[in-house]
Formats: sequence, C-alpha cells, structure tokens
Amino acid sequence: MARVEFDPGIESVRGILMGTDPFYIRRYPGKDGVMHIVQARPDRSGHIPSAAEAQTRITFAEVFGRQRHLDFLARKWQDQPELPFESN
Repeated sequence: MARVEFDPGIESVRGILMGTDPFYIRRYPGKDGVMHIVQARPDRSGHIPSAAEAQTRITFAEVFGRQRHLDFLARKWQDQPELPFESN
C-alpha cells in the first residue's frame, strides 16, 4: 500500500485506471482533505465460489438488479401500447 499525491485537476480519480492494471486507487477522508491509497488488486481468476457465496450473488442480482430494472420498466412503460415487431 502506498500513499500518492495527485495534481489538483485529477484529484477525483479512483478505481481501476486500466483493465490490466494490477492496482486500484481508493479515496479516504484524511486530516488534510482527501487521502488517496493505491492497493494491489487480488487475483481471483482461480476463485471458485462456495454454494453460499453463489446463492448470495444470485440473491443480490435479483434484489438490486433485475427486480429494480423490471419495476423501472413497469413505471416507464405504464399505459403505453405494445408495438408488434415482425421478423422478415
């Protein structure tokens, strides 16, 4: 872990800068404002999720992803006719 200082123009940078980058940047509140910390990304390419972890991922996707998206679509398309699409 290392502390880095950024120029004022890019102080808001955080996350992974490039997909192949082995590091990511976190922002924390510090004594003198915002503190940036660079951490190594863990290599999870060989990770096999346990049954409980796999079920947790599915439940999370259903609650925070699919269901909210369906609710949004129901609100957005309420009382609008469906358009039939014919395939050629």
